[in-house]
Amino acid sequence: MGTDVSLKPNEVSIGTANIKSYGAGSIQLGANLVYLGGGTSPVTGIFAVSQGTTNQRAIALYNGSNNTIALTADSMNPSWNSDSRQGGNIGLSGNRYTNIYLTNQPNVSSDLRHKFAIQDIPSDLIERLSEIKPKMYLQGTTWHFGYIAQDVERSLFLWATKRYGKEAKHYVDKFAMLHKDTSMLSLLYGELAVLKEQQFINEINRINQRLDKITKEI
Repeated sequence: MGTDVSLKPNEVSIGTANIKSYGAGSIQLGANLVYLGGGTSPVTGIFAVSQGTTNQRAIALYNGSNNTIALTADSMNPSWNSDSRQGGNIGLSGNRYTNIYLTNQPNVSSDLRHKFAIQDIPSDLIERLSEIKPKMYLQGTTWHFGYIAQDVERSLFLWATKRYGKEAKHYVDKFAMLHKDTSMLSLLYGELAVLKEQQFINEINRINQRLDKITKEI
């Protein structure tokens, strides 16, 4: 059957790879990498790797270069090699999952070494965003509470226009809090909550200053 193909009982070998019987109703695929798709240079494949300090076995989905996702019995990682490119998304801005059920709160990267140009939040930005009010609304068939992305966009544009004039759009687009795709807007609620927290802190400080002034006058 060719120089690189051989048949044995319950086994087919192609070069150094093989497919053989592995118990009742199962097969074992003995190959380092399985390419998917046609052409002479397919870039999509599946391969088995050892991952982490315990060499835990994982299945990696490969899409050229270091673009991989590694699946183990208890985890899903954006790459099989810690030295490889990190990142990736679950879902798309226009094609989202309905629910994510978690036992613990999401663990968000916040190390100082990932952050640059650290500064206080401009007071005039806090004042402008204080105009944004939470709403109650129907989404699908259930009631929700939250903010309207267009309200946030409007407040950001008013702030940026006053500060930067014709360059306002350039600066509004730099805010990760407001995400825009081709047709829809979305928000990073955690960042909006930080701004609201700073608004409350500023208001408490102003109240304390007034109380201090009244106390001194008495």
